[in-house]
Amino acid sequence: MRKLIAYMSILILALSCKSQYYTDASICGSFDGVEGRVNRKNPIAYYVELDLKADHTFKLERSFDLTRYTGQGEWAMRKDGVIELNCNNNPVLDDIQIALMAGGFIEGTLEIRVLSKDKLKWGDTVLKRMK
Repeated sequence: MRKLIAYMSILILALSCKSQYYTDASICGSFDGVEGRVNRKNPIAYYVELDLKADHTFKLERSFDLTRYTGQGEWAMRKDGVIELNCNNNPVLDDIQIALMAGGFIEGTLEIRVLSKDKLKWGDTVLKRMK
């Protein structure tokens, strides 16, 4: 009887500890957060907004005061719980308003860790789902 109880408790424990897997559809949506902590030592904080769309495109904006950095491109979900953002190089070369705007473009590949379906982590910044 003791062996049966021990085996059952091990089985229940093993089944309850399975890792969560998030699908692409459950991750899609808009997320925002504040990068950097505002205090006396660091008075500057960037507002970050990420929009993950169902067609695997995204838009990332990092803004402070009148400065805005934007990135657009495609995203992919890896099996280890990381979203890879592949930013296009300067997607709107002919738009004079964006060319004259203070800021720039985010380029390269960025990695964002999935904490839950409502929270993402990019570096030290936690992005929460916008409602």
